[in-house]
Parts: sequence; structure tokens; C-alpha cells
Amino acid sequence: MNRRSRLAIESELSGVEAQLETLRRRDLDFQEMLDHLLRMKEENNQEIQNLQIRRNELIIQKEPINWLPPEVLTQVFLSFNEQDVQDVCYRPAVIVSHVCKRWRAIALASQPLWSRIFLQGFRDPNLLESFLSRSGLSPLEVAYYHDEKTHVQVEVKQLQDFLVELRPSFSRLRSLSVECSVPLPFASIMESFQQHRTRLPRLQTLSLLVTTPSPSFRDTLILLQPDDSEPADQPTAKVARWTNSLRYLKLQEIPLFNFPTSFYSAITSLEISYSPKKPQPSDTDYFLKASTLCQFLAETPFLENLVIVDTVPVWDITIPLRDNSTESPDQPRRRFPIPLHRLKSFDWTYPQHGDVQRFLYLIDTPKLEKLDIWLDDQPRRPGAIVTGSHAPGAAGRKIFTLPCLTDFSFQCTNTESMVSLLHKLCVSGLKKVEFINVDPKVRQPSNAPIQISSVAKMPGFPRLESIFRDPRLPNLTHLTLSHFTILPDIGGAETILGYMPALTSLSLDSCFGVGKLIIGFQETVVGYISRGSTGGQGEDDDGREKGSTKRATRSNVDSCGQTRKIITVKCCPRLEALSFWNCQDLEIDCLRSVIRARNVAVNPVEDGVMVDGVSDPSKPELAQGRKDKGTSGFAGAGLKSGGDTVDSGKLRTSLNPSSVRKIKPLRRPRHQTTKSIDSDHGDAQAVGPEQPDSADGLSRIALKHPSPAQIAFLRVSNCKLLKREDVLAFKEYDVFDILWSGSD
Repeated sequence: MNRRSRLAIESELSGVEAQLETLRRRDLDFQEMLDHLLRMKEENNQEIQNLQIRRNELIIQKEPINWLPPEVLTQVFLSFNEQDVQDVCYRPAVIVSHVCKRWRAIALASQPLWSRIFLQGFRDPNLLESFLSRSGLSPLEVAYYHDEKTHVQVEVKQLQDFLVELRPSFSRLRSLSVECSVPLPFASIMESFQQHRTRLPRLQTLSLLVTTPSPSFRDTLILLQPDDSEPADQPTAKVARWTNSLRYLKLQEIPLFNFPTSFYSAITSLEISYSPKKPQPSDTDYFLKASTLCQFLAETPFLENLVIVDTVPVWDITIPLRDNSTESPDQPRRRFPIPLHRLKSFDWTYPQHGDVQRFLYLIDTPKLEKLDIWLDDQPRRPGAIVTGSHAPGAAGRKIFTLPCLTDFSFQCTNTESMVSLLHKLCVSGLKKVEFINVDPKVRQPSNAPIQISSVAKMPGFPRLESIFRDPRLPNLTHLTLSHFTILPDIGGAETILGYMPALTSLSLDSCFGVGKLIIGFQETVVGYISRGSTGGQGEDDDGREKGSTKRATRSNVDSCGQTRKIITVKCCPRLEALSFWNCQDLEIDCLRSVIRARNVAVNPVEDGVMVDGVSDPSKPELAQGRKDKGTSGFAGAGLKSGGDTVDSGKLRTSLNPSSVRKIKPLRRPRHQTTKSIDSDHGDAQAVGPEQPDSADGLSRIALKHPSPAQIAFLRVSNCKLLKREDVLAFKEYDVFDILWSGSD
């Protein structure tokens, strides 16, 4: 075998070394190139990211809400968070924080956004901890609802754990609502109310609810014992007003007097609910007594709103047969009536009319403005607990004067109870009135037509003079009737609405015989006044003159020289809005004639149409248009219209007098002015609104409004005889706001 020489090997080795050196340099070049490419790639990626961010910003800027600065967005989030929703697990703060990065940063920086905490059960302590930490030092609004699937013992344990977790933040509580199925869990929370000034200094709203009707207090007898732990240095009412923050208190099945008096003495709103008790109650059941309720109300001198839901107290207070009767020895010692001089609103559901009379006898509410009563007309169950005198006693004969009452809503199932109660009330300042028939036999779903059988059972709406002691309602602006029949013999609009000269809105819901009522709105009054005079002037009811303007009668036409003819409506000259829901017998021709009469036919004739009692030839169409309406004239003695002579000061209408029942003049009160109490000083002031004493008086009032309001608002819903195109056509008569929602 031939061996290579050393020289040949050295030569080849030198060549290999040279190639390796070349490859190494090439590798370094490649690495530099790769590093450069990587740097270029990173720069490219960074530029891509910047452009993506800019693109997202531009896309976001397309939405108008993102034009807002963070301060405004925070207010939007807070408004969204304040909405009440049915789903307890729906948390707006969490939703807005998951929309985008900017919104999340704004949401987390807004502490008040996390101050509303709603929980159903207490299975996730981390949720409460997150809300408490994110809310910072903001006042808290906390609501705890029980889980229906949870056992009672588990519910008690969950509520206790919830209170332990919440206790360090008690000083920040502004609103607290706790709802449980049984009273047992509330025993652990009542202790905190005893030291409310130190533990709950900011608490303004408190709601304690037991959802089980007529619960048993067998396991919580301590709640049935009244609180006796009031300190000796009990502050007066004026001092408590400024030292106590609680303003709203809602109790459902929770016994009264489980709190110190100083805790609730400054409340302005109270809502209580105690369902009817079982026929055979036990000693562990709670009964709300009338004496207890009165004692509780006596400790709330600043109360403004009172709501009693599905509750009738046990009448352990015997109403005397006469106002000057002495109390029985076992009568609870309490000075009646209880002064509630700040009470403005009173809402009571399911009492009987005798209960309302008893309760009004026990309280004094001179500034009551709103009254909502839903009567329970069913007889009491055989086992119902009503101790004391069943008869109203002196309360049944007393007339309750409510001088400041302006809003009244009355719901019942028969008109007898309505008449029986309202005849005991003196309410001359009413502005809004609702009469609602809640009898389930006549009520149908809101979108269902009235059945013939329901119409037969629907009670007739009585005359106003049989409802109110004084049917004259000169200040009434809104009237609502629901599920009543307008009887043919009631006399039409004049006998019902003629007492309401200031009426601006009439709403009829599921009423029958509507046409008989609204047809009276066509009734017009024609008169002559001195040329240049305006409405509201002229001779008053007693014959005295105001200024130098006189009504143009036959005796003074010549002295006036020129007269002006006016045509106006007789009933409700200020009526602007009509609403009809489920009125199945209302015909379009009837409604059209009413709107045409109010919006077209009664506009005052321009100056110069009537001159010296003769029509102006330059405008014959105006005079002819009024003549076609068949209205009678008012020009004093000797002026004939339709073959009849109209006596001086007497007015006739376009309708046949025999078809309309004439309103008998009401007996004038001894003093022509009524008393009203000044809201600030409590002084009696004289108020003397114009009131129609008869049909003649209605015409005088109508002539004081020669330019009546036009029907501008019309609402029609589920009236089968009123078609959409016919209703919308009323825009031709200047009815500019029309809402039609079907006539199925």
C-alpha cells in the first residue's frame, strides 16, 4: 500500500483549513444577516401592533359614546348601574368592566360604581369581598335575597356569614334590604339596630321582609317582645331629626317595636305589610293591633308617605258611639287623633270601607295630598280577628275634611262601598281622580275585547252627586274611569262632567256606553258680547257689573252699538286629551263629531261677523257654518232662536232640553268661600273658585272661556270599531298627537 507523503498531507490540510475559514466567515455573515432580518421583523411586528392599536382607536372613535371623556363615561356607568332589574345576578358594574380595556380602567377607578351589591344567598364570599374592596369608602347599597332552593337552616347560616363579612363595612351602609323566607334569620341582625348611632350612622333606607305569609315565630319569640332598651336620655323629635339618618322603613311580617324609638323617629316614608291571619291562630303568630300601629305612628312626627299593603289591624281600640263619649277603662290610653301633620301620601290596599273610616278617625292629616284606596268588598272570613266594636261608631258619622287632597285613586268591586266611603269625605280641591272597578268577573286581559257577559255584570257609574257630598270639582284636571257602564239615564256629559270646568284629560278604560258620555262634548253655547270685550268679562252670577263691560241683551244692544257673537262649548272648555282603552262600543262617527265640534265649530267668530245683531255679508260662510250646527242664541230678552223666545240671562243649547236631565241648583253654603290650610303657616285662607250651581251656571262659565281648548291628544287602544286610518285622519282637525295601538 502506498503511503502519502507528509508534504501532500500538509498541502491538503491547508486547503481544508482555508475552506473552514471561508465557511466560518460566511456563517458570521449569515448570522449578521439573520440578526438584521430579526431586527427588521421585530420592527415590523412593532409597527403592526402600533397600527393595530391605532386602527382600534379609530374604530372606537367611530362610536359617539367613545367621544366622551372619562368623567362623563363614569356618570353614564353610574346611571346604568342605578337601574333596577329583576335578575339579581345581573350586575351592571361587572358588565361595563368587560367591554373593553378603556371601559374597564374607568370602571375600576370609579368606586361608587361598585357600591351597589345584590346577592341571592351567600355561596361566593369572594364576590362580596371584591365589591367591598373596589367600592373604597363610598356609601353602600346592599340587598340580600334568599334562595328558594335553600333549606331554612342553610339560609340562617348563609345570612350569618353574610353579616359577619359585611359587619366591618356597617358604617358605610346607606341602604340595607334583607329578604328571608322565615323570621329566624332576623334575630341575628336586630342587635345591630340597638347601637344604630355608632354602627349604622349613614343608614337611610331599611327593608326587612319575610316572604312567607303569616309566619310562625315559634323559634324567634324574642321578636314578639317589644324593645325596652331605649336609653334614658331619649332625644326629642327635633333633635332626633338631625341625629338620625333613617328616612325610609319597610317591614313585611316583621313585628313593630323591635327597634329603639330613636332609630325610626325621623322616618319620612313607612311601608308595612301583614297578610291576613289563619282562622285558628296560635300564640306564636303576630297580630298588628290598631293601638300598636297608632303608638308607632305617634313616634313618627315627620312621616310624609304611608303605605299599608294587604293589612287590616286588629281593632282593639273601641270607637265611641259619640265624639264626646268617655273611653272604657280597658281602652289603651292614647290621645286621638294622632297628629300626622306632615303626611302627604297615603296608600292602603284591601281594607273595608269601615276600616278606612276607623283609621281616618284615629289620625289627623291636614296636609294629605294623595290618597289611594283599594277596598276589599268581600265579607270577612268567619275566623277573622276583629276585636272591639265592629261598628265604626262616631267614625261612621264623622265627615273627614281633607282640604289639601289633590290626587285620589279609588279601586273597588261595587259602587255601594264607594258611595258609602266617599260620602264621608269632603274633598273640594281634587285635581286628579281615578275610579277603577277591580271586580275579576268583569276584568279581562288588557288586549282582550270585552265580553257580553262581562258587560252585563259591569256596574253603572253613579251620578257625582250620589258619590261626593259636594259634586262640584272646579279644580279637577284629570279623570279616569275603568270598567264601568255609562247608564242611559245618567244624563250624559252635563250631569257628570259639567261639574268639572277645568278638566283637561279624560281617560276611559274598558267602559261601556262611552258614546252617551262624550256626545255631550258637542253641546255649544252661543252669546253676544260688546264689541271689543274679551272672555271672562261681563256680568257675574249675582248681577253685579265688572268694569264697564256688559252682556249684550236686547235692552242694551243699541247702547252697545256693535256686538260680537261667540260660540263656545258648554262642558269642559279646557279639555285637551282623550284616551280610550278597550271601549268596544265607541263608534268613529261619534268621536268624529265630538272632535269636529271642539276643534272646528266652536272657534270664536272674528270681529265684524256680527254688527248690531246683523251678520256681516263679507263672511257669510262663517255665519252659515254656525247656523248649520243648530245652536241656539243668547242675546237677551226678545231674541228668538228656533221659534222660541229666550228670556234675559237664560241660555239654551243645541240639544233637545227634554233629552238632557237638568242639574238642580245645589244649596249654596252659608259662607261662599271654602277653607284651605296654608302649607307653610297653617293659616286658613279663603278660596272661592267658580262653581256651576245649575245648567245656567255652566253656560255662564262657558262664556267666560270664549276660546276653548282644542282636542290635541288622542289615545286609542283595542277599540274594535275605531280603525287606524279613521283615527289618524283626525290630524285634519289639528289633533297633532295621536296614538293608535290596535283594534283586535
